[in-house]
Amino acid sequence: DAGIKALSRTLQATVARQNQLKDAEQQQQAKRFDAWHESGGQGPLPGSAAQPAVTSKGCVLNVAFNNISDRGLKHLAVALAKCHNITEVDLRGNRLTKKSIPFLADLLMYNNKIVAVDAS
Repeated sequence: DAGIKALSRTLQATVARQNQLKDAEQQQQAKRFDAWHESGGQGPLPGSAAQPAVTSKGCVLNVAFNNISDRGLKHLAVALAKCHNITEVDLRGNRLTKKSIPFLADLLMYNNKIVAVDAS
């Protein structure tokens, strides 16, 4: 479970960093818009040139057969609830019991990007 705690902390730090980068980009866009608007709004909005759409498939988190307990899954579920680039979670072969069901339910309720969880 110590390893899962560490993984959970890493996932949470990654999500926090992604949010910081997103906020910084939004602030830059707002500054570009303000400058464009103050100049009279002539010409195209800076940074609005057509850009290719970015598509990303989600990632699979495979923590199968890692001796994860219900307590470990609780930590992992908290982190995954905020991590929207993971779409599948493989939990096979761990020490999960029916006590894990509420953690998985909460995870799926708060993160609708996860489309598959295998906890067999």
